[in-house]
Formats: sequence, C-alpha cells, structure tokens
Amino acid sequence: MEILTGLLCMFGWGASDFFAAVSSRKIGNILTLFGMEVVGLLVAFGYLLLSHATFDLVLLLKSLPLLIIITLLQIISFLAFYQGLTKAQVSLVSPLSSSWALVTTILSLIFLKETLTASEAIAITFIVISIFLLSINLGQLIKTKKMSVFAGVKEGIVAMGGFGISMFLIVLVSRTLGWFLPVFFFRLLAVFFLLLYLVFKKNQSFKKQTLSNLFLVIPIGLFDVGAFIAYGIGVRGERASIVAAVAGAFPLVTIILAKIFFKEKIVVNQAIGIIGIIGGLVILAL
Repeated sequence: MEILTGLLCMFGWGASDFFAAVSSRKIGNILTLFGMEVVGLLVAFGYLLLSHATFDLVLLLKSLPLLIIITLLQIISFLAFYQGLTKAQVSLVSPLSSSWALVTTILSLIFLKETLTASEAIAITFIVISIFLLSINLGQLIKTKKMSVFAGVKEGIVAMGGFGISMFLIVLVSRTLGWFLPVFFFRLLAVFFLLLYLVFKKNQSFKKQTLSNLFLVIPIGLFDVGAFIAYGIGVRGERASIVAAVAGAFPLVTIILAKIFFKEKIVVNQAIGIIGIIGGLVILAL
C-alpha cells in the first residue's frame, strides 16, 4: 500500500509539473496558478464531503494567520516556478524547486530542535552540491573563466525557498488541524487572493484565451491534489518513510515527460545534478 501511494504521488506531482509547463507557456503563470488552485479546490471540496471531515472552528481561527502566510508563500513560489518553466528547461527548474525539502529540514533542525542523522547529512550535502552542478553553465565557465547560471535558476531557487518555508509552517499547522485541512484552506485562500488580484488589475487574459488553452489547467489541479490525497492516505500507515521516499522522486517523471515532448537536452553536469538532487531527496525522506 505504501509503495502504491508513493508511486501515485510521484506520478501525480511529476505530471502536474509537466502540464504546468505546457500551460504556463500558453496562458501565463498567473492564469495557470489560478486555474490549478480552482480545480484543486473543487476536488479537495469533494473529498471533504465524501470523507465527512470535521474541524474545530476555534483551532482554525487560531491557525488563520499562519494559513495566510502559507498561502502567500505558496502563491509567490508557484508564480516563480511557473515563470521559470516558461523561459527555461523543465529539466532544470523542476528539480531545483523540488529541493524545498532541504529548506524544510534545515528549519526543522533550527526551530523544532530535530536531530540530523548521518544519512540526512549525506543527503543534504548531495542536494547542495547537485544544485550547484545543475545551475552553473560549466561549459562557459571553462571557456571564459566567468561563472554564469542558466536561465530559470533564480526562479527555481525562489520557489525552493518559498515552498520549503511554507511546508515547514504546514507541519506546525498540521499538528492541530491534521494533514488535509491546511491544504484545503490554503487553496481556498489562494483562490480568493488570486481572484482579488485578477479583478483589481482588471485582467483581461481570460478573454484572450481559447477554451482548449484554459482546459490545460484541469490536469494540473487534478494531478496535484490527487497526489496530496494519496500522500495523506499513505503516511497514515506504519511505513510513512517509504511513501515519502518514493514520492520524493517525482521530478524524474517531469524530466522524462519533458525529454519526450519538449525534446530537452541537458549537459553532463546538469545530468549529474539532477541525479544527485533526486537521490538526495529520496535519502532525505527515508
């Protein structure tokens, strides 16, 4: 069961990132994020009704400030991530942004006084070195003796930081509200804030898009929230680390899809960086 739910998470998040790249390049990062959050919210609302989940209103109100901060961080992170996908290789931006686990782990060590095992220390070292290898244009460095980063690296790092901080805060909120309600309510808040932005800015992007382009956001939301639900179900078992480890390899799915459909080419140091990041994430989740 744990391996199955882990595979569902891996495929769901990986496919969601790929479709996000397709959508962002056609309708832009803001409409892509808004559509993804709306679809995800509808699916989450259906799950909420079917599961007959209840919540304590007092606890929810106490957690509201943190939920708002989480929402804003998620919006900033997703917009940076999707912007990176529009102008750079998916094979570069996806592994970078997915390294948020590194940030979450460091924050947990500092603020929750968690201890670091030898394997976690190795994983963190792998990820840090791999981020450097993935980001640096090594060929240009050798030729010109000048260091430069690939397009999309800045957006990927912003997304990594934002996702890492928000996921750390979700851990804190989940201790009182459970795993599902924080995800549901920050999606609800995200739709509200993005709708306000679109109305306030009098954004006419909807009118300029074809129906087929707008439909691109549907698989993003379905795959994303489906992966979250599978993860929540999987970690209830006794071998939650298995779920996390398998799910952590989701950039591999995105990279394979980008290789097939976008015909992306990666240089040797990027390939080593991608393998190192995915390997580090898997070790970190064990």
